[in-house]
Amino acid sequence: MKRKPPGVERFDDRLSRVYSTTENKEQQYDEWVGTYESDLVNDLDYVAHKEASNIFSDVVHDKSSKILDVACGTGLVGEYLQSLGYLNLHGVDFSRNMIEISRARNIYQSIWQHDFTMPAIQEGQYDALICVGLFSYTIPKISDMHNVVNCVVPGGYCVITVNGSAWTDCPSSEFLGPELV
Repeated sequence: MKRKPPGVERFDDRLSRVYSTTENKEQQYDEWVGTYESDLVNDLDYVAHKEASNIFSDVVHDKSSKILDVACGTGLVGEYLQSLGYLNLHGVDFSRNMIEISRARNIYQSIWQHDFTMPAIQEGQYDALICVGLFSYTIPKISDMHNVVNCVVPGGYCVITVNGSAWTDCPSSEFLGPELV
């Protein structure tokens, strides 16, 4: 029997559901798409997209860099990076419905669907990447992070967030994998 990652029950039901290991994540995000941004930004005071983007702008000074927004969702990160002057933005997400919202916003030069538990075809094609919200309690695992960073040219910058609670609440290899144990 699989158990839920520790501490998930303290999150809002919307977050607890996607942090669960028992359901299809693509379907969960596809179903959540209609209220996703409002839920995060308005209801839950979500600011990770802005904080990570500000860190990104501190290290990636060339505004013409070819940038990949991993787990781009509805485009929150891309929109904020665009407001900071980055225009060569490309997005990738697991959810088809989230991709459609992003595509309609005209933020990204290109956008594609991918499951980062597997290697990406676009290895080494980007100068830098930002990844906000992909790594939390369950899939993908930290061991899948190489599938993300391999999209960047050698020496390129990667700004990647990991859910802090997941990082501290999961001390066993059951949830983190052998990389951190």
